[in-house]
Amino acid sequence: MYTSRHFAMADERDMRAAIARYGLATLVSHSPSEGLQATAVPVLFDPDDPSGQRLIAHMARANPHWRAIADDEAVLLLFRGPDAYVSPGHYRMEEDVPTWNYSAVQVRGRLAHARDAAENRRVLERTVEHFEARLGTGWHLSGISAAVVEMYARGTASFSVVIDRMDAAHKMSQDKLREDVTAVITGLSATEDEQARAVAEVMTSVTLVPGRHR
Repeated sequence: MYTSRHFAMADERDMRAAIARYGLATLVSHSPSEGLQATAVPVLFDPDDPSGQRLIAHMARANPHWRAIADDEAVLLLFRGPDAYVSPGHYRMEEDVPTWNYSAVQVRGRLAHARDAAENRRVLERTVEHFEARLGTGWHLSGISAAVVEMYARGTASFSVVIDRMDAAHKMSQDKLREDVTAVITGLSATEDEQARAVAEVMTSVTLVPGRHR
């Protein structure tokens, strides 16, 4: 994953935090028969893995993508945070061209399918627990009938990805003058675009490139 040194997210803790925050990733794989395939999947760090190097996820069993991936096959997981177009009309101090601010994490790893129904069920339970905890609803799979849970489980294909490498970009105008960063924040905050406002919020904590301060 290419990124300028100004925008590289070098701290692994920051990358892990971003993965946990974003939650949804695009799983990308390639097979001789199907070529490139991509599916959006909910992802979390496996809370039962002491190494902290395993992610778990699932997709619909009706999706042919999971059948096209062999065990131990190399895959990509692409996580995307907030992003927004940045118009040079916001800048006050320098001439420049349009750009795009964004935050993204790319994970390379090896995929392993759930070994059996029990493992598939565990992944689903951990996924629900994780994302419900973020909402604070207190809801659990035990709140619905066993028959419905079983039907849900039979319709999903769970898997894990052991991380080989993580790369990340956090491009938030770090290479601009402080006055221009402030102007971009003001401009994005004033739009009705939720993504743009989210980028503006992230930019308030950005660290400028040394030598660009004023």
